Parts: sequence; C-alpha cells; structure tokens
Amino acid sequence: MRGLPEQAEAFLRDLERHLFPLPEAERRDVAAEIRSHLADRAARGEGNLLAPFGSAQAYAAAFLEERALSRALARGSSLGMGRALLRGAGRIGWWYAVAALGLVQVLGVGLVAMAAMKIFLPQRIGIFVGPRVFALGAYSGSAPAVEILGRWAVPAFAVLGIAALWSARFMLRLLAGWRLARIRPALRA
Repeated sequence: MRGLPEQAEAFLRDLERHLFPLPEAERRDVAAEIRSHLADRAARGEGNLLAPFGSAQAYAAAFLEERALSRALARGSSLGMGRALLRGAGRIGWWYAVAALGLVQVLGVGLVAMAAMKIFLPQRIGIFVGPRVFALGAYSGSAPAVEILGRWAVPAFAVLGIAALWSARFMLRLLAGWRLARIRPALRA
C-alpha cells in the first residue's frame, strides 16, 4: 500500500497535536482511524483527500466536543452537561443559556431547602407580605409582615423546586442533544 500524500500526513500530525486533552493512546487511535479513512479515499482515487475534514484544529475541536457531550448525556448529570455545552460554546448565547439554566437549578435547590427548613423554622420561612414587605425565604425583619402560605409552603416549595430542577435538566439534555446532532455530521467524512 502506498503512503499518504504529505498534506494528509501533516493533517494527521496536526490532528494528534490538537487532540492534546486525550490520552496519548486515544490520540493515536483517532489518528489511525482517520488515516484509514484517508487511505480508503486515496484507494478510490478521490482527488482532495482532506476536503470533508476541514482544518485539523476544527476537526479536533468538533471531535472533543462530541466526545464530551456524548459522555455527559450518558452520565446524565446536569453539571457535566453544562460543562460540556460550555466547552464548545463559541457564541455568547450558549453561555447565557447555560448560565440561565444553572440559575434555575440553584433556585430549585433553594426552594427544596426552604421546604425542608420550613418544617424546623415555621415562623421564619415562607412568603411574607406586609405594607412595605415582600419576602420569599427566611424573614426576620422588623417591619410587620404575614406569612401567607403557612404549612402549605412545604409542599409548594418542594414541588416548585423539583419542577425547576427537572425542567433545567430537561432543557440541558435537549440543548446537548441538539448540539450533538449538529456536530456529528461534521465528523462523518
């Protein structure tokens, strides 16, 4: 079998270099797989072997992003999905979307925590309203205020908190799946 053209060999060297976050053995496996594709294309007599790949840096970035998203989706952790989405975030809109979903999750944790604390501090936790007061959470202010939910705060906060956590995780999975569907075609050469 003939060797690959120098341009293809240079692409493979650059690809391995840009896959630096991976262990060396995995970098070599990826490069070997791409070498096999390039050899097949050369054997079929295709002219520009590298046309479907783009630059080595762009291909490596897409490969690393696809790998991170696939692993995060398989594990199912919200933090992992958020980190994987941010790793490949080239646009500020991705940062805002993931940050907003992170805030929704923080809100969910806070609501669930308030539901638990309401059991032990019933006079201090809840939704408080008064002439100049509106407070959600813990209240120990000097202005007169009335807690409007009473014991119903426990199930209300718990349900709202769980709903916030679930919906943020669902949206992260949706975004990760959408991003993955957009990346994968670029990796099929």
